[in-house]
Amino acid sequence: MKEDSRYRIYFELSQNMIVVLDKDGKIVDLNPAACEILEIEKDDALGQNWFETFIPQEIREQVHEVFLKIMSGKLDPVKEFENEVITTSGKRKLIHWRNSYLEDEHGNIVGTVSTGVDVTEERRIKAALEKTVGFYEVLTDLTKHVLQSGWSEETLSHFLESAVKSIPGAEAGSFVLKDEEGDYYRFVATVGFDLEKLKDVRFTGEHVRSIMKTPRVFYWHKAPPKGVEGREALELYGKREQIKSTLIIPIWNDGELLGYFALDNFTSESAFTEVDLKMAEVIQNHLKLLLWKDQMEKKMKFLLDHDLLTNALTRTAFYERAEKALKLAERHGRAISFVYMDLDNFKKINDTYGHEYGDKMLIAFCKRIREIIRSTDELGRIGGDEFVLMLPETDWEGSQRFIKRLKEAFAEPVKCDEIDCYLSVSAGCATFPQDGDKIVDLLKVADIRMYKDKSTKKRKE
Repeated sequence: MKEDSRYRIYFELSQNMIVVLDKDGKIVDLNPAACEILEIEKDDALGQNWFETFIPQEIREQVHEVFLKIMSGKLDPVKEFENEVITTSGKRKLIHWRNSYLEDEHGNIVGTVSTGVDVTEERRIKAALEKTVGFYEVLTDLTKHVLQSGWSEETLSHFLESAVKSIPGAEAGSFVLKDEEGDYYRFVATVGFDLEKLKDVRFTGEHVRSIMKTPRVFYWHKAPPKGVEGREALELYGKREQIKSTLIIPIWNDGELLGYFALDNFTSESAFTEVDLKMAEVIQNHLKLLLWKDQMEKKMKFLLDHDLLTNALTRTAFYERAEKALKLAERHGRAISFVYMDLDNFKKINDTYGHEYGDKMLIAFCKRIREIIRSTDELGRIGGDEFVLMLPETDWEGSQRFIKRLKEAFAEPVKCDEIDCYLSVSAGCATFPQDGDKIVDLLKVADIRMYKDKSTKKRKE
């Protein structure tokens, strides 16, 4: 009796919740701590079915199986267990249980006694720490790859894989970036989706910019995206109906939305929390910094590779690109041609009108050249008024057709200080493989042929 009295005092004063169930799972006793956590008066709780009243429906069967194991005497596997409970106000709390059973005077199991500790806040803090660690692991990994490989779709894909792996709550993800050829956005990297099936999906720029201001949690099944080309593929292969929540991180730079980074969860609408949004802001700012660095490096590279006056490639940059193009042509058995060009009587123009006017003539010359070449062709300035062109996948006949087009282009005057000026250009070609297999040799042949063209003109004058 004295022992029962001591137990009752412990039962009533314990800071941990204690719940006693009968063999049918009905509440036969609970202490004040349990009433406080469950937000219920004791008299209202007694006699209620524990599982139907306080256990979330999605885990009810699983928790009931734990109860049945205890009732059958198989206590060891479930002596300690964690599950959520729902309070009378609808709040969810995670409880860590230590379970035991009640016996009658004959040793028969007639019920269960479970002592529980509310670990909701502890788990929340732990999850927040895990997410913080996960986010910073992703940032470290992204920084390393950007520094090593630059800002590329391959880098984005690696970053995405790392994010889905490291950030709790992320089960899939995607990168959507602005297309360089139009005002729309497209998928460039995915995890958990078939990228090939989504490559034809396009989001209009106006719609994307209207919803992608700051990091946010989005619910696609509640608000389907507007302004979509390829909606059927998006619904089928983008699994929009299955996604419960998406953490979106927009990537802005100098007032332009470059795209967005999305992490998806298929399980819960509450998978992403305020902690995630705070960390998303950190990622967003870090992405801005990396983009700025990448753009600065590209600008520096452009300045190093291009002639300041004409924007043509410098001699060194042209040779580097020509070497790569020649190796590619050799590997695939394709022709490539080089054109050496020189302005006729340019020294006379400089001597007569001055170097400033001569510079303007060179700018006008390069502008006219760019009007007649392809985007894959490369223009370089060797020095003074000597320029070279690289024409990939162009054989000898193709190079001669280009020379003809070049001469025709300069039969028309160019604008210089709003004055119509006539420029004459001498040119010579060399083609791989018949004229050589090294850049130096090919340009030498083209140079010799250019001077032959110039000599022919002088004899005719």
